[in-house]
Amino acid sequence: MTQRRRLGEILVSEAILAADVVERALKTQAQGGRRRLGQVLVDSGALEPAWLTAALALQAGVATVDPLALEVDSATLWRVPPDVAERTGSFVGRDADGLVVVVQDPSNDRAARSLAGLLGVAQVRIAAGLPDRVASAIARHYDTTALRARRLRGLVGEERPAVTSPTSGELDARVMLGRLNRQGARTHADFASALLVFAVESGAERLCVDTGKVTIAWDGVEKHILDLPATQAHGITTRLRTLLRLDAGGNRPTSNDGEVKLGESAFEVCARSHPGPSGGRVEARLIASDGVINTMNPRVAAAWRGLMAAPGIVVVAIPPGGDGLEPPETPVRVERRALTDRASVEAAVRAAESGRTVLATITAPGVVEGLARLRDLAPSRSAFAAMLTGALAARRLRRACPTCSQPAELDQAGAERLGVVPFAAPRPGSGCPSCAYLRYRGSVWCYELVVASQPLRDAIDTGAPISEIGHRALPLAERALQVDAVSQAILGMTTGEELQRCIPPRPAWAQVAPDERHRGLIRAVTNPGAESVDDPRTNASAGALPAILLVHPGDAAAAKLRAALSGRADVAAAGSAAAARTPGLPGVPAVGVLARWPRGGWDAELIAEWQALGMRVVLLGVPGDLDEMSAAFALNVDEYAGSIEEVGVRLARWLPGLTSSEAPNCNFG
Repeated sequence: MTQRRRLGEILVSEAILAADVVERALKTQAQGGRRRLGQVLVDSGALEPAWLTAALALQAGVATVDPLALEVDSATLWRVPPDVAERTGSFVGRDADGLVVVVQDPSNDRAARSLAGLLGVAQVRIAAGLPDRVASAIARHYDTTALRARRLRGLVGEERPAVTSPTSGELDARVMLGRLNRQGARTHADFASALLVFAVESGAERLCVDTGKVTIAWDGVEKHILDLPATQAHGITTRLRTLLRLDAGGNRPTSNDGEVKLGESAFEVCARSHPGPSGGRVEARLIASDGVINTMNPRVAAAWRGLMAAPGIVVVAIPPGGDGLEPPETPVRVERRALTDRASVEAAVRAAESGRTVLATITAPGVVEGLARLRDLAPSRSAFAAMLTGALAARRLRRACPTCSQPAELDQAGAERLGVVPFAAPRPGSGCPSCAYLRYRGSVWCYELVVASQPLRDAIDTGAPISEIGHRALPLAERALQVDAVSQAILGMTTGEELQRCIPPRPAWAQVAPDERHRGLIRAVTNPGAESVDDPRTNASAGALPAILLVHPGDAAAAKLRAALSGRADVAAAGSAAAARTPGLPGVPAVGVLARWPRGGWDAELIAEWQALGMRVVLLGVPGDLDEMSAAFALNVDEYAGSIEEVGVRLARWLPGLTSSEAPNCNFG
């Protein structure tokens, strides 16, 4: 057996520390206490924890791994109890090579043997990890607070389903069906209860049993979990109907919107049932507490309320399978119709002509495609165009789990696909108990709203091609569906993976020039109020205040700057450098303030773009070496500021001579 090198020898031979520093640490260690040499060096400030981890990995002959970046199998993870994980400083995950245990101290052979026994393997692959990263992974993946909050109380016997891990992350179909085969009809009631309990406790939003096929949906994504035996499906479905207070006979369609009680716990459902073979179809929509976040922009929401208050046809373009879409703030009195053929379009037109508001859904990728299809379906294009008041496209995006999501990274491919400037979006995590190892928790909506104008009606009436309809169907506030969706990713709500899954690419006729790809995105990220101007390029001609763009991660920073300027400038805010790119936007903003701390930091390319536009640039956060940074960014001392208050003083001194007419190319000196 090869003898391991001493830690001090490695630190000196690898030129991490000088020999005299190691000698002093050894003397300190010998004077008392049980601290190991590495801990003594870290506590004294002589050694960074990352260098200690690298040296320990080199000593043990293992790799260094970030445990927070590993995939997690909840069933395998929980074979190591939380107290053992904390005591040994170890975390179980998977990488491309299979199972790996990341430990804080890879030299602890006794802990490695103990972990191998718990995991049921002869030998476990060990990797070294930073102590704080290992501790964070343990805290994240063993925290079942969210799971306990959803756990139903008062259940007895076999009502609670069999699961494959202590986190209830996956239903154990083999055990469930085995119990059903052994005990037959006596387990029907418990089996139906177990399915409903699993849906509630796993945070699902919908449970569906259709001719014996059981599916569960989380945040709009369905998963098939098991198939009921043909001889048992009818009995279990009947019991499920009884639990949901539906017609137990299943001979007619029934519904129930109300409270369901299991054990001592109660929850709200919207239940529907339809007759059919093997028990027919039963669907229960569970009303979750966190639910779906409505992210409709205030201007778009105000326009939507106006459309809902006026007679006419409002077209809603929905994706395939999106029949559950319900636009926000939709009055009960609105008449809902699905447009599928000429007869349904004609009926919708007649209803609108009688003075009703018709919410008409059609399956289409977007607003323009939906209007083009209705142009072809309508028996009378003139009548349909006359009654059209607006159109909406909406998509539901899963919200990245705030507990386990990974830091944002630039998505160049997504930007090209969606026709916007490059942006940074969070990456989905490896899953945790908080999100039931689904990597996402909750949903957000993105929207595109078009208010019908006379040029749009004329294009539909004359049978214009889809490209012409697209050029006349202008989204409100330039907030196209792609722009609104990307803004949610930039704000950290969803991921690039979700954009690829849910958002259609911009069609060929809707492609824009590279210098126009910023349009609407900055305002989508900064979320302006209903009083904002549609097009920022009209600000100068309209005599508006000079605009200041502040790139800062803190929400309070913009408010502080507005207060410091006393209303002498219009301050817009962006949370990252990627959200602040404004190529080809003449005159807006006049000054760009870029903090050192948001994603992207002091982005040299962004600074160059701003300077090319004639903007004044202020860097917030005084650099450590002013000469070096000034040379890097070609800025002088007056263009650095140490605080928001200092930025306000500087801008207040510049702004008196800045009139709206000379905003694009004025002299700030």
